[in-house]
Amino acid sequence: MKTSIKKINLVSNERQWFDYNDISEVIEKIKNGDSDAELLLAYHYFYDKDDNYDLVYDIVSKDKFKDDVVAQRLLANLYFYGYIVEKDAKKSIEILSREKFKNLPSVKYAISSIYFDDELEIYNETKGLQLAKESADSGFADAFYSLAWCYFYGIGIKEDYKESLYWLEKFLEEEDIDNVDAIGLISLIYHDGGYGVDKDL
Repeated sequence: MKTSIKKINLVSNERQWFDYNDISEVIEKIKNGDSDAELLLAYHYFYDKDDNYDLVYDIVSKDKFKDDVVAQRLLANLYFYGYIVEKDAKKSIEILSREKFKNLPSVKYAISSIYFDDELEIYNETKGLQLAKESADSGFADAFYSLAWCYFYGIGIKEDYKESLYWLEKFLEEEDIDNVDAIGLISLIYHDGGYGVDKDL
């Protein structure tokens, strides 16, 4: 299986990962002391493989990765979902809000996503929207979709289909393939009409 290099680059905003077709190539690089390969393995097992969260935690909790944004985002995700560690959304935000990371667009997006989770006590539309806007203004593509969702449903802001379309179109421009969810939302906007957009069936 060939890993998604674009997806990993979106997370880091700063690291160029090597490509690979077989996980054994990554293991070999780790044996040769390649720290990037070690993080790629953690990423692989968190997102693409069979939920080996013990291994992910063992890697990202190492002292040498305490200042690495990819490692710390993975660690924050472990706390957010309660994988291996006790579920703790506040701990996730604490990890991501460190001075070294908090201004990165990918991190602002990650924190905004936590605030948008309405099942959490820390649910906060205002904070989530502000961080999503800051992330989007810096060009982080996932935040484009998040903003489109906010404008469509009126999350933290007045409903505005025209503005939602604007962010959906920007999001699709950044995607390698058509995103079904984004296209579906565009269809809903034209189907319903209103909020600055004419109905177009």
